[in-house]
Amino acid sequence: GWAQVNVELFKRLHVRAAIISSQLKAKGLSNVLWSMGTTRIVPDPTVLARISQQALQLSATFDAKDITVTLWSLARLSTMPPAKGSDAFVPDQALVAALCEQGVQVARLFTPQGVAMTLWAVATLAARPSVNLKPDVVEPLLEALGVRAVTVISDFKAMELANVLWALATLKSMPSVTLEKAIVTAAVRRRESFGAHALASITWASAALALPRSAQLARGLEPQILALAPTFEPMAVANVLWALAKMQAANAAGDAANTARQHTPSGAKEDTAYSGEAVVAALSLQALSVASSFNALSIAKTLWALAALTRREQPWSRGQRRRSEGEDSEREKRMEGESEGEHRERRKDDVLVASPSLSSSSPSSSSSSSSSSSSSS
Repeated sequence: GWAQVNVELFKRLHVRAAIISSQLKAKGLSNVLWSMGTTRIVPDPTVLARISQQALQLSATFDAKDITVTLWSLARLSTMPPAKGSDAFVPDQALVAALCEQGVQVARLFTPQGVAMTLWAVATLAARPSVNLKPDVVEPLLEALGVRAVTVISDFKAMELANVLWALATLKSMPSVTLEKAIVTAAVRRRESFGAHALASITWASAALALPRSAQLARGLEPQILALAPTFEPMAVANVLWALAKMQAANAAGDAANTARQHTPSGAKEDTAYSGEAVVAALSLQALSVASSFNALSIAKTLWALAALTRREQPWSRGQRRRSEGEDSEREKRMEGESEGEHRERRKDDVLVASPSLSSSSPSSSSSSSSSSSSSS
């Protein structure tokens, strides 16, 4: 059939691209890799090695879009299970590092989509032990793209805001105060454009990072979460409930850091508490309707979150509550790690992972939820 012919055509053209790789420039190389990442057709390792080697030699000539497309493609390929009898794909570490360094140099030219997808790609690649990305390579890029994000925050779409915060949470990298405030403000302002996956992703990320404005974000997004609650899938339900349980735990703990953040310079207390009772109720009802679709991790996370939320509502004494929270701390750390792992697995096919468009250079160009964006050399 046509599908089989198409796969064979891609493979043969990939081989040909490797043979003439010395004739390809940055744009051509990124387009070749984009075709691999979009179709998820992994060629022979020698083909990828030749393409990667040529890309490494020309890395200093890659512009912002070339960097985004190439890193995104390598990240997509790295999440694919290996073919039978083959080893898993391991991106060229030197190429990834070189592109991160080049990204710092051209950070001011990244579009909002480019910022979001580059951060997603770096977070995805960093999660692969075989890639072994060093902090001294990643951190300068995160800082540079964070500065760029603040500059163009008004042009970010909901999906892009969610991807940025998810990537930072996955990398365990706290955003600057300026970037955090910009993301929260923009997300609340655009809440009606958020879908269920984006809502779950950004809520989970803010709680995982323990952002000072996580309660403000959750409160601001509540109307949209309630409106879309009937569309939430099990993992989205689990992630939002987990986030609310973690926020309430942090608020109840009343540690010195939280207490300091709850006061303005004038001494007036800032409202940082958020119960999320309406969200818990709505998502609990949704969980009932999709209970048969829960997998092991979403079940564990949802039950833990609901139990944690319920325990904190009981009229216990302060001493009993403190002991309970102390017992929960290790469980919360384990659940956070599982949440990150599950998110990394979900991102293999998650609608939030859109193919970077190669046909438009506009900062406001749309990111499709499919992998069918058109490419132009």
